[in-house]
Amino acid sequence: MEQFYTVEEVATTLKVTRQTVYRWMQSGALRYVLAGERRRVTQSALDAFLKEGKPEELEETSEGITIPGLVAA
Repeated sequence: MEQFYTVEEVATTLKVTRQTVYRWMQSGALRYVLAGERRRVTQSALDAFLKEGKPEELEETSEGITIPGLVAA
């Protein structure tokens, strides 16, 4: 079964603000699903986001980031 993350969990894991995560979602860079009115990011969407060349905000803060369940290809 796929793991789902809240906006807060993604922001904490990537060491960015929730506003940055919402901005990535709005731009289409980070895919999400709706659970009612709440946004959730699947592990596969997070993996794809990290693999596909990240926005500059993430590149600036990416040193030492560990994503639970992320397997490097």
